[in-house]
Amino acid sequence: MVNFKNEEDGNILIMFAFILMFLLGCVALSTDVVLAMSKKDKLTEVAYLVREARLDITEEMLHSQQGQQIALDNAHEILKRNGIDPSQFELVWNEQRGMSPNGNYMISLTGTIILRDVYKTTTLKALGIDEFPIKVELPVWQNFTDQQPIWDGRTPTINGVY
Repeated sequence: MVNFKNEEDGNILIMFAFILMFLLGCVALSTDVVLAMSKKDKLTEVAYLVREARLDITEEMLHSQQGQQIALDNAHEILKRNGIDPSQFELVWNEQRGMSPNGNYMISLTGTIILRDVYKTTTLKALGIDEFPIKVELPVWQNFTDQQPIWDGRTPTINGVY
């Protein structure tokens, strides 16, 4: 055993140092990935806030000539309160008008809330990745029959009667 220690010349110590550097590098890279996922999660939460807040202004949107602008103004206010630049937000609407199967006039609003951001990396810069985009898409929809919401806020009883 004494001969082994005398002839070793630090090879085991060098291998241990390389393994430790590799593990620290993996931890640093995973930290970047976790921070990017955290940023995406924050954008997703804000997108849910925008979508749920839209339900509060549905009546106002229906009776306005510029319903989409009311939704955008409300969304921009929510974004500012959560520290997100409103220029990163996009609301895409697809409106379809027609007759429902039971003969009523129907408006179907479907859309998508899109939030975009850029994550600036820290340790991934060593691999040549300075930043990468983060995009969150959340579907939005609502159907109106005869200019009234299908669900009027009342809760049906067990047998479906109000």
